[in-house]
Amino acid sequence: DFSDSKTIQGFQKPFGEINNLQSGKKYYWKVRSKTPDGKYSDFSVPGEFEVDKTTSAKDESNVIPKKFIVSQNYPNPFNPTTVIEFALPANEFVTLKIYDMLGRTVRTLIRNEVQAGTHKVVWDGMDSNGRKVASGAYIYRITAGKASVTKKMLLMK
Repeated sequence: DFSDSKTIQGFQKPFGEINNLQSGKKYYWKVRSKTPDGKYSDFSVPGEFEVDKTTSAKDESNVIPKKFIVSQNYPNPFNPTTVIEFALPANEFVTLKIYDMLGRTVRTLIRNEVQAGTHKVVWDGMDSNGRKVASGAYIYRITAGKASVTKKMLLMK
């Protein structure tokens, strides 16, 4: 629940070093980004790792999440591409669609069975005919089985 969490900020690179971790202890992490205008993204799907006796993190990339999670796309606003990340606790039939603000389908990025785990999908700002879409607000909707999540994103050119 991250109730006793510690915040580490100011990373200038896509990695960082944290000292004084306890061997054999399980740690959890999540990240979010800050835009130049000071707005924060939603947090990523939580990850976890355990420090072994040589103080390196064990690979947890194949951990199955406990619930269906959809993160806010990043970057947001974006140009020319954005990443949509989601996590499935079980194999599900998944649809991921992009809509314009009038509710018209712009593009379907996924429409098939997807394995349990964490997944990232890149949208290149193109419609289903391969044309660049206009600047503006768009909606993405991910449906996995009976669950569905809708979020808004902004393309700025």
